[in-house]
Amino acid sequence: MLVRRSILALAILCLAAGSSARSGADPLRAFVTSASGSADFSSWPQATSGLHGIAAADSICQDLASQASLPNPSQFVAWLSDSTTDAWCHVQGLAGTRDSSCNGAPTLPGAGPWARPGDSSAWSGDLAALTDHVRLYLPLSVREDGTPLVGFPTRTGTDATGRALSFGDDFCQNWTNGTDVDRVFAYGVTNTVDGGWTNWGTHSDCSNPNFHLYCVQAAAGPALRVGSDAPGGVIFLTGFYGDADLDGWFEAGGQTGVAAADAICRYEAAQSFLPRPTEYVAWISDGVLHPASRVPAGIAWNRPDTYTVAASTADLAAGSILTGPTEDAAGGYFPSLPGDSLPIAWTGLDDSGNPAATNCSLWSSSSSGDTGGGGLPTQIYSFWQGTSSPWPCNFPGHVVCLSTFEALFWDNFESGDLARWSSAAP
Repeated sequence: MLVRRSILALAILCLAAGSSARSGADPLRAFVTSASGSADFSSWPQATSGLHGIAAADSICQDLASQASLPNPSQFVAWLSDSTTDAWCHVQGLAGTRDSSCNGAPTLPGAGPWARPGDSSAWSGDLAALTDHVRLYLPLSVREDGTPLVGFPTRTGTDATGRALSFGDDFCQNWTNGTDVDRVFAYGVTNTVDGGWTNWGTHSDCSNPNFHLYCVQAAAGPALRVGSDAPGGVIFLTGFYGDADLDGWFEAGGQTGVAAADAICRYEAAQSFLPRPTEYVAWISDGVLHPASRVPAGIAWNRPDTYTVAASTADLAAGSILTGPTEDAAGGYFPSLPGDSLPIAWTGLDDSGNPAATNCSLWSSSSSGDTGGGGLPTQIYSFWQGTSSPWPCNFPGHVVCLSTFEALFWDNFESGDLARWSSAAP
């Protein structure tokens, strides 16, 4: 059954869309390069002769943007830090570090928000949203021509706040050394919507030719649409988290096992004024049944912000997802755990998407000596729902919740979120 959340909201959407169409502003873009190479960016064929370091990396971005016919290719720069400049300053067209306010710049122009080539909605909010909240709506896994490039490493030298991350080294001699194998640098990956996009780990081979670059337009641009209006089932991550004794969560209302997980989902749906809150279930297994058997098969799955997580239940179960189910029912993104560790979700599934061998004594155990299947919902591989090793049952985790019906319209309008109804939004 299709659900329309608000006829009034629909009318406002039409007015906002008309205003956007008249403005004709091009969205700012961000992409991962189709090209890859060593840490000596001047050696890449796309680099402008005579340029080195970050300047050479910028020229690579500009060349690829021009080849792809992206608007204003000269605005593109690399998301890259070195020993004197943080990426946070660089994407504002400035030098220096974030802690020095970009060498004491009298004005910080900001940057973003950005969309990926080929997308009509935002990849990230503006620079503040990107670096202070690490709010990626989608993984930055699209090349300059709009085709996907998922799961590849990118040289960044940058942490999740946009600051240089040097580990005491010299960034492969400020990105001019393409031969040494003992100079540590930070890198990101294109398969995540958490801080790992820019700081997944470290590597020590400046000569490795398999690293790409992220490129963004160094400008402040127009507001971007968040999500779409495509119909689909609703998927969200609980804002609350706790150990795997789900029976003990106050939201469980005295239920046990899988029924406790369902009750948690229904409680959070009701608290956030989602329609038909009693018709939500958890993506969790009892060791026998797969959670896919509990939801409709022939529909797409969208977060409350309407970004499509998976095109079908089969894709969701297979791990073929487009972005992570990282928004809670109230519109919060990437609920964090103590120590800013990656959020896990209790699912009872393994890394192949099958019911795991253990499930924390059917979700009633919080013992460190007991284990249960859980996934990393910020990742866009099969391990969004399960990893190769189970988790200790005392580890804090969330629950993934899905509707048992298809929603035609979704925007959190009734709960007071007017972000998608701005006249400036596309």
